Amino acid sequence: MATNSSRLASSTPHTDCHVTSNLPERPRRPPALQGFDQLVPAHPGLEQLDDSTTILAYALTYLDGDAGIPRSILARAGRSLRTWGSNGEPATVTPEEAGIEPTLSALLSSPEQLQTAINRLKDSGLVDMDGDGGVLWMHAGTRARCKLLLQYPNRWMVQAILLVCHAFPRDRYLEEDFNDLGPAYIAQVRHVLQHYDALDAVDHVSLPIQQTVAYTLVASSVLSIRVWKIAALERAEEIAAGFEVRDECLDRMIMARRTEIFRPKDSSMTASLMDLPTTNNQLNALSGEIFLILSAEYLQNKGDLDMAFQLLQNVQPMNRNHISTLEELVLQKKAIVLGRIRRFEGNFEEARQVLEAVYYNSALFPEGVVAVSSSNCDLVSHLAATLCELGNPTQAEMLLSAKLDIIHTSSKRKGNPALRLRLSLAEAVLQQGEYWRAQDIYWDLTRHIGISQGQQDSMSVCRLNIGLARVQHVQGNWIAALKHWERALWVYDNNPGIKGFGTVVVYASIAFVKRQMGDVHGATRYEAQARELFRQTGRRYWFTSLGTVWLDQVMPGLDEQKDIIRSSESLLPIDETSSGVN
Repeated sequence: MATNSSRLASSTPHTDCHVTSNLPERPRRPPALQGFDQLVPAHPGLEQLDDSTTILAYALTYLDGDAGIPRSILARAGRSLRTWGSNGEPATVTPEEAGIEPTLSALLSSPEQLQTAINRLKDSGLVDMDGDGGVLWMHAGTRARCKLLLQYPNRWMVQAILLVCHAFPRDRYLEEDFNDLGPAYIAQVRHVLQHYDALDAVDHVSLPIQQTVAYTLVASSVLSIRVWKIAALERAEEIAAGFEVRDECLDRMIMARRTEIFRPKDSSMTASLMDLPTTNNQLNALSGEIFLILSAEYLQNKGDLDMAFQLLQNVQPMNRNHISTLEELVLQKKAIVLGRIRRFEGNFEEARQVLEAVYYNSALFPEGVVAVSSSNCDLVSHLAATLCELGNPTQAEMLLSAKLDIIHTSSKRKGNPALRLRLSLAEAVLQQGEYWRAQDIYWDLTRHIGISQGQQDSMSVCRLNIGLARVQHVQGNWIAALKHWERALWVYDNNPGIKGFGTVVVYASIAFVKRQMGDVHGATRYEAQARELFRQTGRRYWFTSLGTVWLDQVMPGLDEQKDIIRSSESLLPIDETSSGVN
């Protein structure tokens, strides 16, 4: 693998270290800024700094000093970092290969020199730091004073762009801290994008810089809020559209992100994917990612297990005798989706075998590559649910607790993955009959889910209320149980896209509770709704035990009823694909 590739893609053409060499310089100060130095006088200490400290000051001048500059972004910019090569293996890119000038990279690569320069800037009043020195601030007035001393502002604008882009983490399987570092750096990406626009408007920035920025935007679209995800992806598309020769890797990455963000509503995209070239392992793996996203969409939001399985069959390595690391990661994610399909079908033993094979397979990967089993919380959640269905909730709890311990120890950003794991933990505890402990977990989750504000996804709210309802239900606390069953039903009624088998269970459970409370009329009404909807959905296994023992306890005989009704010629064909995952 050639190591002189761009930081962001092996297909990027090689250039020398000084990527600014072909950029015409703007005048030091445009006419509109004449006299600006009288308004913002030069900082008295700046011209007295040594060369290394001055270089750092100039680099910081074009970063977002008001938002706070993470010290880690400076340290990472001075290190060799990794990306995926066209052969599907990790490739190392040095700061110089990324376009960072040797004088700047030498400073950033030395922790001692970098800290000394930061201390001198602080002593000179040019920067402020937080308590532990992890974040630096350079205020707008200070940055303006520094810019007055720059003879070549374009040079430092480009260096700021390349510094941020090189430091930005590329892939969760190459960076253990991907989910922690990426969001912390997005403010800097937004800021240097302004410099890119300014340079592009007057200087027509070089192709390597365009590619660098586009790949960084795609990587940043994995993180942050939806508004930024869409804006970053659209900007990357705009940049890529201007290339004279298409960058296939970049185009494929953009397609994968678009598919994940916008979730196509039909299968029209599948045919076009079949015609995409897969001339190398990286492109083949990216195509596999797109098929996985589509498969998960049919599985999770459309409830179409057959279509989900069919799409999975398109995820294959280029050469089964020599599977690249990136392709192996994609194949492991394929196995997780397959395990989910088998679990949702009720084939729990097969699901366990598939999911455990992924979970214990991390030793296959090279050092420094984060295995799917280490990063994918869904794998642990589905394996735990499968173990519960097979009658081993104790092992499921041990699995979930171990994963949660790792997350709480190593990650600053817990978010939805930890939420899903804790919901699964509560279900495993409930399966063991430890009702009060399960209830404590559920109540603790209420403040994270933000149920009253509707801030979290509806499925998490549903799982929470179903769990609380079951805790009260099994103890015969009918009033409390009914309250939570009705809250779960409210979520289903207000989110038609997720209405399906889970709604059947809620209807049946409400009918059971009402009958226990003496409300025969209400029980009959909800029971009729459960039976009617069950004709469309059939039995599913989305939530732990709801499709197995629970439904049989609250409303036995549903399957027999469905078989009898389906044998009637008067019934219309049943659309199995209309049910949502719940």
